[in-house]
Amino acid sequence: MLSIIQDLGKILSYKQKIHLIFIFLSAFIMSALDMIGVGSLVGFIAVISTPEVVIELIPIEALKFFLLDLDQKTLVIYSAILIISVFLIKNLIFLILYYVEAKIKKNLNVDFSKRIFATFLKRPYIFHTLTSPVSSINTILPVTNRAILYIFSSLTFFREGLTIFFLMGTLIFIDIKTYSIIFILFLIISFLFNFFSKKKADYYGGKTNFAEEKTLGHLNKAFSYIKLIKLFNTNDFWVKKFFNEKNRLHEYQTISYLLSRIPKIILEIAGVSIVVFIFIFFIVVDNKNIEEIIPFLTLIVLIVVRCLPAFTNLNQSLNSINYTNKSINRILEILTDKTFDQDDPKYISKKKILQLEKIEVKNLSFSYNEDYKILEDVSFDIFKGQIIGINGTTGSGKSTLVDLILGLLKPNKGQILLNGEELNKKSYENINIGYVPQDTYISDDTIEENIGFNINKKDIDPTKIKEAIKSSNLDDFINNLPEKVNTYIGEDGVRISGGQKQRIGLARALYDDPNLLILDEATSALDNETEASIINEITKLKKDKIIIMIAHRLNTLKNCDKIITVKDKKIYLDIKK
Repeated sequence: MLSIIQDLGKILSYKQKIHLIFIFLSAFIMSALDMIGVGSLVGFIAVISTPEVVIELIPIEALKFFLLDLDQKTLVIYSAILIISVFLIKNLIFLILYYVEAKIKKNLNVDFSKRIFATFLKRPYIFHTLTSPVSSINTILPVTNRAILYIFSSLTFFREGLTIFFLMGTLIFIDIKTYSIIFILFLIISFLFNFFSKKKADYYGGKTNFAEEKTLGHLNKAFSYIKLIKLFNTNDFWVKKFFNEKNRLHEYQTISYLLSRIPKIILEIAGVSIVVFIFIFFIVVDNKNIEEIIPFLTLIVLIVVRCLPAFTNLNQSLNSINYTNKSINRILEILTDKTFDQDDPKYISKKKILQLEKIEVKNLSFSYNEDYKILEDVSFDIFKGQIIGINGTTGSGKSTLVDLILGLLKPNKGQILLNGEELNKKSYENINIGYVPQDTYISDDTIEENIGFNINKKDIDPTKIKEAIKSSNLDDFINNLPEKVNTYIGEDGVRISGGQKQRIGLARALYDDPNLLILDEATSALDNETEASIINEITKLKKDKIIIMIAHRLNTLKNCDKIITVKDKKIYLDIKK
């Protein structure tokens, strides 16, 4: 736990540390209020049974004489009003502290999720090619929730420990033997339970993380393959798989839930046994009258009753700490990793946009691992005003070559120069890039919001939208829609055709008037007529841009100035006259 606290100290802001310290210190306030509450109940019982003894203990003479003049009925009424007032004030303070704690917990959860999301987005492109999106989503949401639970379970552990210490401490001044019996018995029960359950809670916490990821992954697959599921009528298969995954997840959570509830049962039996044993001891062994022991017995009952939930919460928080241990370590591992904290070109505010005049690729080699090379000793130049076609069979390295040019991957050898300067992390800071993938992602938003994909709706420029629509030849299609650019087109563009979807992808790429336009198999799924129409529109744009088109069909690249064929790790250049 000490190493976790040290790592938390590294990632928490000053304000967050102050908030958590406040929650910790509020434990003293809550413990003191619990003491006052218990004390007032004991006093109320004593006033009912032996009012004179209670009044004699009051140090203020004037108040003492005033109370002695009252009859017992009036005194009991005044005592009842006082005790109700004490509990009202106490619980109002508790409510305020619980509200503040909930707000701090919410803010910390949101901040951690945001920072982890930002950290994942900063990581190199190759990380995302090797990591399942479901794994990242699972870490950002459920795993982060459990990490926050670890922090607040730790605070609960210390708070309840203080409460127990203060409440049990009152017994030292009354009967140290009784105190020792109650405290040591509850402590032994808690220790033994934690000793035997710690490994199980940690084990099932790890299993829950894994099962949650599997369940999310299954749902992600199902909705991604919805067309195939409908076509082959395999609903039952996917529902059964989901049931199995979800069932396994909740089996782990059920075991964890039972582990957290067992202490309450054991402690409650022990608590009741203690009270009964003490009562029998005083009556049978010590030969005391019931009237004599009522105030003391009431105190013990109240303290045991209050300590039962405190010890229960103590054990539950310990169980939660063990259960969420792997989650907090996973989150700390991510947030303390400074490897990717450097500025990333995709997250730097754009300054003055520069013209891209030339891209040079010199002696470039790349491989994902030592055993399998993708590209070897590749060299070529691209100039502004040119359309470059990249051709090759599936898996030949066409898209990898473009990813290297864009700086998404790092070459093993060789150089890439932009305007004569070597490509680095900030090379694309002042260069607008447009990119159209083979399968354009369309969100369940309006056409306007899909074109201005990375921009808040209020910040979308209508003039740029019109220019992008015109350049991608979407005018006729949009003008025939009742809501025009405000038409919703469904998740993944289910309400429009493949050609219209790709045109929206092209409009999105052209929105910022890019210096570099990449089309990665962008027309491969289209019919010949639609493909020819889109390519003609793209050709008109080449004057002040560098355009790179990737395709496995040579006919798609007929308007290109150069065609680069990727084959057997090498390139073959065909310059069109």
